Amino acid sequence: METAMTEESINEFKDLYISPRKVFFHKVESGVLKKRMARSYAFCFIVDGKGTLSINGQKSIAEKGKFYVISPGMILEGETKFDYGISYFLIPFSFVKITKKQRKWVVNDEVISTFPLKGEISISQGKKIGEVCSEIWERRNNKNPLQKWESTFLTQKLWITVIKEIHEKSQYESTTTAIDRALSYIHDQYENKDLTVQLLANLAGLSVSHFSRLFKERTGLSPVEYITKWRVNKAKQLLMYPNNKLKIVARKVGYKDEFYFSRTFKKVTGVSPSVYVKQHRKRIAVVDYGFEDYLISFGIQPVIGLSYRNMVTRQHPLPLLDYKMQGTQWFFDLSNPDPVLKAEPDVIITSHNDERVSFWNKIAPTITLNFPQNPNRTILELGRTLSKEHLVHDLLLKYTNKVKDTKNKLLNAVVNETVMFLRIHSNGYRVYGKRDNQMGILLYQQLGLNLPEKYPEEKWCLDFSMEELFQFNPHHIFLMVNPDDNSKQKFKMLIQSDQWNKLTAVQNHRVYSADDYLFKACGYLGNMWVMDKVCENILGKA
Repeated sequence: METAMTEESINEFKDLYISPRKVFFHKVESGVLKKRMARSYAFCFIVDGKGTLSINGQKSIAEKGKFYVISPGMILEGETKFDYGISYFLIPFSFVKITKKQRKWVVNDEVISTFPLKGEISISQGKKIGEVCSEIWERRNNKNPLQKWESTFLTQKLWITVIKEIHEKSQYESTTTAIDRALSYIHDQYENKDLTVQLLANLAGLSVSHFSRLFKERTGLSPVEYITKWRVNKAKQLLMYPNNKLKIVARKVGYKDEFYFSRTFKKVTGVSPSVYVKQHRKRIAVVDYGFEDYLISFGIQPVIGLSYRNMVTRQHPLPLLDYKMQGTQWFFDLSNPDPVLKAEPDVIITSHNDERVSFWNKIAPTITLNFPQNPNRTILELGRTLSKEHLVHDLLLKYTNKVKDTKNKLLNAVVNETVMFLRIHSNGYRVYGKRDNQMGILLYQQLGLNLPEKYPEEKWCLDFSMEELFQFNPHHIFLMVNPDDNSKQKFKMLIQSDQWNKLTAVQNHRVYSADDYLFKACGYLGNMWVMDKVCENILGKA
């Protein structure tokens, strides 16, 4: 995406100083660039050959003379075949904005959030830019420090060369701007059933024949072919959502008649929408806790799931779930999505709480559900989402019977006694209430156990100091300690304190280790496992 060249933008660009971090020259005879996320800025110049490069889902022909600006967060994938092969320079770089104020050079304190250019940059002076890239590579890989230093100035020269060409071309690109405007309109208004070539030509200020010729030169497709392909690609994404009926999908991509849409879809893809769904809605990724457990309960094995192993001091085995999850890959860090990219899911499932939904949608259509705190609600939601309504009744009945059986076992053992779930984390001590969290819903709403009397009913959780602990004085404590060193230190301080040793639960040896109960209770099978453990803990000490 190029920025229009005005005097203001030129002044902005000339204040940027570019420095190469490294310089690479790659030559690939054939192969696939698997989907990955760019982690730094980089210039990329195609020296020779041909392939395809997809940036954030937009595919383009990568061939000799093409120039790209890669930005952090871009989703990249590509391919080249043996017939062509491809060779290219890759120059990762950093940049800073320097201005002159009152005869002094000043590095701006404000952080420049994004580089002003990104994606494919249209250039005509490919030979000149290739020569500069070659010089940068030679200087950067020279052992002479002066030569390495010179590579920095040459990178600045590369930047200036690109900017000069964009500036020169911007004065002759009225037709290109018109096509860009038409493309943007298609991308935004593809749902419009009245989207026509005449409408687009009017928008571009050109005759239909002139517009169609320029459009095909730019995209390789006629306007009608491009609109159809864009709509079908959007339909592919919508079809991955299980609740989207064919009629709804057809309307959302600009077709009044679902049968005409089906014929068009098959003409473009070679298969009908229903066959496409069966072929592609197989690989499900889970990027929030607990959903993988529910998927297994519905007879679906996810390709990848988010593990809580690093969030607890001990992870207890859950044999049935562990057995059925064999072959599922786990990832442990949401800040590193590469494992999810590599898993190549057809669909991603997460919760409404997930702030990365827009990012996940770049990888695959993403379904958001309520966080799995309440098994009854989650079973109903997933049953509808996965078109597995026929399994919902049996799953709900099994769970309801489990709750009833566990509640009856505990009823006489804990009459008038209070139960507290205590979590020690790096910042202090936390008790969970009876709502808006999975342990509270299980212990107090479903099993009917009693919160400590002084716990405020309206709070889903309560953080407090060690000195305030005695005010609750429960008969039973389920204790979770986070695995970090600060939490462990706070635990040591707690159990050595007078406040702790005065508690009724401590004096009666009714403190139970609950390392991973909070995370196990996010799942269907995990929730029933926690019920067994609660019974085992309380009844064993009753």
